[in-house]
Amino acid sequence: MSGRGIERLAIALATAAALFALWPAASLAVPLPEGRAYEQVTPADKNGGDVGGPALEGGFASAIGQSASDGESIGYASLASFADAQSADLFTHYISRRGSTAWSTHAISPPMAEPPRFLALPAFRIFAADLSAAVLEWKKPLLVPEAPPEHTSFYLRSADGTYLLLTKTPPLNRPPDSYSVRFAGATEDLSRVVFEANDALLPEAPAEAWSVYEWSASLGLRLVSVLPEGAAAPEASAGGTGESDYAQVISADGSRVFWTAEGQLYVREGGVRTVKLNASRREVSLGDGSAKLLAISADGSKAFFSDPTSLTDSPDDRGGLYEYDLEGESLRLLTPVPVGEPQIDGILGVAGDGSSAYFVSHTGLASGAQEGEPNLYVDRAGTLELIATLSSEDALNWSPNLEERTSRLTVDGNRLAFLSEASLTGYDNTDPITGEPHSQLFVYDAEEGLLSCVSCNPTGDRPIGRATIPRGTPSSYQPRIFSADGSRVFFNSADALVSRDSNHRQDVYVFADGKPQLISAGVSSDNSDLVDIGGGGRDVFFTTRSRLVAGDRDNNADLYDARVGGGFPEAVEPLPCEGEACRSPLGTPPQAAPFPATALPRLEAEPTQKRHRRKRCRGHRGKARAGDEAARPKRCRRGHR
Repeated sequence: MSGRGIERLAIALATAAALFALWPAASLAVPLPEGRAYEQVTPADKNGGDVGGPALEGGFASAIGQSASDGESIGYASLASFADAQSADLFTHYISRRGSTAWSTHAISPPMAEPPRFLALPAFRIFAADLSAAVLEWKKPLLVPEAPPEHTSFYLRSADGTYLLLTKTPPLNRPPDSYSVRFAGATEDLSRVVFEANDALLPEAPAEAWSVYEWSASLGLRLVSVLPEGAAAPEASAGGTGESDYAQVISADGSRVFWTAEGQLYVREGGVRTVKLNASRREVSLGDGSAKLLAISADGSKAFFSDPTSLTDSPDDRGGLYEYDLEGESLRLLTPVPVGEPQIDGILGVAGDGSSAYFVSHTGLASGAQEGEPNLYVDRAGTLELIATLSSEDALNWSPNLEERTSRLTVDGNRLAFLSEASLTGYDNTDPITGEPHSQLFVYDAEEGLLSCVSCNPTGDRPIGRATIPRGTPSSYQPRIFSADGSRVFFNSADALVSRDSNHRQDVYVFADGKPQLISAGVSSDNSDLVDIGGGGRDVFFTTRSRLVAGDRDNNADLYDARVGGGFPEAVEPLPCEGEACRSPLGTPPQAAPFPATALPRLEAEPTQKRHRRKRCRGHRGKARAGDEAARPKRCRRGHR
């Protein structure tokens, strides 16, 4: 091949490479819902690793992922170490913040002194709502000099990277190998943090027993599990009755902390007063029973708990679900039955002010309910209504473990989202091959009394997979799926709910304006996973292997933000050249023009065939001059030269 031919081939190959680099972003130039645009949150160079847990299919199931409420930053964890990471446990934690031209990422994990622990939980338990601080559970190396040298401690990490020790005193009795702590909850600004420890951290606490503590920025460490008469409870736990039964344990302002001891439910108010919530209100007491906290309102004014013992004089009180109003110091039964004992399975959520509560019971409490089946009810201002009868496989909707719970409620309590394998709206949700049902996402509008399936295929085609929502973190944070006004709900679906979803993998959707709309690209080779939303629904954070912007040059899983009014100017670095490819007299291939507007360089072919024709025509010129025009080949006549 001639030198010029080599040059043309090099240019063509370089152009093709440039177009290939641009193709993932450019070929996805389909308008996103609400004028959204993709922004790559994680850095382009992730040291060859993925963002998320051990398997992308699990998304952030095994790692914390929490957006700031305003959507301008997000905290997350990954098995990969990148950016400015030094060393970390099994997971490295990061915070990415949005700037005017790009997202920036910084690792926040402390350096490790020991090898990572297999299947260790992320060290960070929760972030402040604005991500300005975080609570982490840590042992070595010591992050402040005064920390107990061999015991696990809780720290508060500030935005400047400094640490504050929350458990300044070492346990008074237990050696390090038998000492444990458990995070229980915190206010949104982390000015108050609640946790459990199985040994005395204060002189008034019982030795070698679980107690509930509260740290506050103004008062330091205080014992929460104090009985009404003033003595420390001999054994106590925050919220429910076990490690995974925390529900919500602290009011939004931090003034009330709920805890349990020996089957009795208490609230500590202001750090100075304890009230027993399941005390009998009967004229002739049947005993206090055994209470289990299921939920509290965000403002802490109401607590919802179950107790098998009748606590009121109502003729239909045979135990069940109760509401305690702390403002009026009143107790109300939500599950009256004339005979038998109501079975309370769990609670899905309560409104921020406690005005409504959604729960499941196998007992028929309203018209249309099926005895012995999981019936979903709502109590609104004292009126009980049946929503639907669910499947026995739907129990994660009311799990006491918030990490597992698969239901979400708007703050005003008007819209409930939950997953169910039951066909609640007539859609056939059985797999066309296996015949097994796939869970779908439903939304109940309490004001309209309307139940809708937002993940059911609009075409009516049966599903090939299930719908999902993000799992909670290993503490108490539940990723958001509702927009601030409740009009939009975000979720994952394994089915193609719109025509351009073509990858037969899980993708991220929003249900808005009465129809599902695609958020992720629908072309990834692997599942895309919803992580969280921020800014009231303006920012949708998700992981994907799709290269959605020109700067994403690999197939590793990245964290993206589909942001209303978002997007940054694309800057594509010129591809390196070698040898003949660096000589480009015919023009430099375009680098960043959007596809398909990008045009390949126009390469004019050398007129070798035309010159060949001229040579052949010269042999016939003598005959033409002699007047023998017919002897001249047709192609040599005028008009065919």
